[in-house]
Amino acid sequence: RHQRTGSLFERPFKRVPIKDEGHLLTVIPYIHQNPAKHGFVADFRDWPWSSYWDLLAKTPTLLNRPDCLAWFGGRQPFIASHHYVNGASDTAEWAIDDWE
Repeated sequence: RHQRTGSLFERPFKRVPIKDEGHLLTVIPYIHQNPAKHGFVADFRDWPWSSYWDLLAKTPTLLNRPDCLAWFGGRQPFIASHHYVNGASDTAEWAIDDWE
């Protein structure tokens, strides 16, 4: 339609609606961890274009930091949720495993 190319406009982009707040709380850490999952960095926290550190920093951002952290119950639960996702088994439904 707009004659655009790139990974957002072509396969393997997969759009999955967020069903509820629980799903959202799993998707955010999943997205943050994608660069490490696909081998771009060893640790997802080292990905320079991630919003992870913007959500934890105290510097100005366009992100809705207060609401995002509140969804997780604060900074520490937000951080902890990113460690859990590595072992989560309920991500298969919306994971893009055929990307490689």
